[in-house]
Parts: sequence; C-alpha cells; structure tokens
Amino acid sequence: YLTVEGGPGVSQEATAAFDRGAFVVPLRRTGGASAGMFGFPAGALQKPAFASEEQWSLLASAEALVSESAAAAVAVVASCAARVSGGGSMEACAAVEIELRSMCEEKDRQLEFVQQELQQVRLDAQSAQSQLATYQDMRQELQQAMLEKQQAQSELATYQDM
Repeated sequence: YLTVEGGPGVSQEATAAFDRGAFVVPLRRTGGASAGMFGFPAGALQKPAFASEEQWSLLASAEALVSESAAAAVAVVASCAARVSGGGSMEACAAVEIELRSMCEEKDRQLEFVQQELQQVRLDAQSAQSQLATYQDMRQELQQAMLEKQQAQSELATYQDM
C-alpha cells in the first residue's frame, strides 16, 4: 500500500493493512496521515529492509523535487513487489512508475509556475514600495510648500497693515 496525505480514514486503512502484515509505504512529505497523524501505524513509518536510506529520506523530504520523491516511491514499491512476488510483477511496477512520474512532472510544472508568480508578486511589491516612497516625498514637499505659502501670506498681511 502506498499512502499519500490522508485523514483518519487513510490512517484506519493503513493500520488494518499493517496489522495483517501488508507493507505500507507512506509518502510522508505529503502530510496528514502519511506523515504520522491520525493514529497512523508507527511501524509503517519505519524504513523497511527493502528501502534504502536515501529512498526513505526522499519520501519524507519536502525540499526534494516532487519527481525525486516519486522516483523513490516507485523504487520502494518495486522493491516491495519484487520481494513479495519473488521477483515478478515488474510490469505492474513499471505502469505505476509511469503514472507517478507523469503526476510528478505535472506537480513540478505547477510548482515552477507558482514560483514564477511569486517572483512577479515580489517585483510588483518592490515597485509599489518605491512608488509609495516617491509619493511620500512629494507629500512632504507639498506640505512644506503650503507652509511657506502661509508664512508668505502672513508676512504680506503684516506688510499691508503697515
């Protein structure tokens, strides 16, 4: 079983599967039950013998590219399938790998788009801050000019009264 995110229902299903001896591979980076919430079986969060340290770390790493975590998930599931079936069933693993890679490539594209949008927002914010500073400077100059005008009017009124 491969879990992605999830709530109490996923946790219950993972517990039932784990309790009857099934392998559960949580994609922990996705959060929720797969990260250990909602009573997810603690034993399923431990690295199984058929997964390498690097693969298991990539399943948890939010900093890794989605495609790297997906490749690690495919490798772990393939190792598990090979272990369970005595080396067979690689065609099914290949199909899962293709689907996961496709999903991950789409997520990487979405992430890149969001990062570009964020960069544009940052540039827009910098531009807005610069404009605000300019307007504040202009406001101060206008206030100073108005003050000087009032002083000049006051001096003119005093001069006319003489």
